[in-house]
Amino acid sequence: MKRPSIAAALMLLMCSTFAETPADASQKAVLEDYITRINEKESEAMFCVATRINGKSIDHALDRTRRNSSGKGNKFYFYLSDRKLDPVPQKVTLRCEYAFARPIDAMLKPTPTLEGTIDFEPEAGKEYEVRADLDGPDWAIWIREVKSRLPVTKVVYGVPSK
Repeated sequence: MKRPSIAAALMLLMCSTFAETPADASQKAVLEDYITRINEKESEAMFCVATRINGKSIDHALDRTRRNSSGKGNKFYFYLSDRKLDPVPQKVTLRCEYAFARPIDAMLKPTPTLEGTIDFEPEAGKEYEVRADLDGPDWAIWIREVKSRLPVTKVVYGVPSK
């Protein structure tokens, strides 16, 4: 091997070895949906989900549950959704909706919903979940960090539409 080739190889090796890459550069944050108020027959429940990120529709627990329960009788087969997010500021649309496994129930019973968009800045390597307070006439939806259970976004408040 000639001398310039060895020098070039050593320089390439040193650059790749000492190149600074942030420890969290490859990590993402995780955001999980929330299912509550499941009735004993598992035919209805309250879903609190992230439906859009930066205006783009995303797959969520209610969509997955409906798809996987379709044609399987009067029971939901629940599926939680979680998605990996880049650790950058984002606009997330949150929605809480009471859903029924049987379409006829959705037509006959009220299906209250609340939706709102919030600013969210996830941190790499952390897990977050959509949470809600559904008691009383006003509902609230927000995102909290799983480990600390502390809210990390503003809260969407409102009277659910029916």
